[in-house]
Amino acid sequence: MSGNRWHQVAGREAFYFGTDGRNYYRGGTATTIPHTWRRGDDTNILSVTNEGNVRANGSFTNIGDTRIKKDILDIDDTIGWEK
Repeated sequence: MSGNRWHQVAGREAFYFGTDGRNYYRGGTATTIPHTWRRGDDTNILSVTNEGNVRANGSFTNIGDTRIKKDILDIDDTIGWEK
């Protein structure tokens, strides 16, 4: 596949491989959720909407610098929104 141009999939532009090391993926326009990642058993695990909203099935893990974070506790969502 050549670089610096969009590559077609099913009649639409889907992949762009830049020679500067940047790669792009373009979803379809027929749905509000054009980007979906799936597990091997075809269960959705992550999606991105046309508006840029991310929907994940499962938890989000942020690997931070534990040297500056102390006594961090995971709380239930309903408790966090009570105030």
